[in-house]
Amino acid sequence: MKEAREFWRWLIEEGSTRVDKQDKKKGLRENTAKQRLRFARSFFEQAVEDELIQRNPFKAKGLKTAQTAAEKEYVTIAEIDKVIEHCPTPEWQLLFALVRSVPTRIPSEIEELTWADVDWEESKILIHSPKTRHLGKSARWVPIFPSLRKYLEPAFEEARAASETGAIRETRVFPTLATNTNPSTTAKKIVKRAKLERWPDSTWCNFFNSLRASTETDLMDKYGLRKACQWAGNNPATAMKNYALVRKTDFVDAGEAQKADAKSDAIETVDAKSDAEPASVTEQKPNEKSTEENLRSLPCSEVGAEGLEPPTLSV
Repeated sequence: MKEAREFWRWLIEEGSTRVDKQDKKKGLRENTAKQRLRFARSFFEQAVEDELIQRNPFKAKGLKTAQTAAEKEYVTIAEIDKVIEHCPTPEWQLLFALVRSVPTRIPSEIEELTWADVDWEESKILIHSPKTRHLGKSARWVPIFPSLRKYLEPAFEEARAASETGAIRETRVFPTLATNTNPSTTAKKIVKRAKLERWPDSTWCNFFNSLRASTETDLMDKYGLRKACQWAGNNPATAMKNYALVRKTDFVDAGEAQKADAKSDAIETVDAKSDAEPASVTEQKPNEKSTEENLRSLPCSEVGAEGLEPPTLSV
């Protein structure tokens, strides 16, 4: 355990020949160091399963490799639409549309994706998940949202046109990107071409994770936690800790709700005051003068000389 912590310290302080222009220190950035730590943890985890060692030293307390929601940024749909406009090929357009429509792990979950996994009739896709395969969760079904379909259908037609026989069931949906182990390099160029500069080099490795988290956050709000987790392939605890983001619009909505509540409270206060006020004197006790005047104004018929008694008949 001690050696694992020393390895982490070495990654941060001396693990790279890069020299930071600001503090002149050599070492990896924290997110890159976490990635190296995940590789080491996976390596030793396999050694535990093969009974070569008894326990994994990289599971020591304090060695956190996961990126929390606080380390991710919410990426709007409008921003991704702008990125898609600058994509060099339909394949890249489909990649960005997929990640922003369905929470997808990049690049592992696009490597095995073929057109046989696309169920057009049921409007769903079977996403293969190498990361959770050892847990018995090798794949999951996700819906084909309209925002994804408009890029998925042209890609399907293009693949079918390129095939000599027209049979493309075993053809990969991402034939070029599926063999690219690091699509982030090209993705970074496309995003910069779209003039989205809010992801500096130090946080770029979070970009696809931010896309996945942004998508799952929207699904939580629209469809609920249960469906969002099923489509993302994680559990509620993981989703809330690592993928539930707070958007800038959430603060605006909270402010508007607070103003509405304050206005509602003010109206209720006025209503309560009105209800508490006693009725006016006129409402409680009729004014004597007013009553006399009202009686005088009532219509009445004149009384004749015979008075009110009916006349008697003479015999």
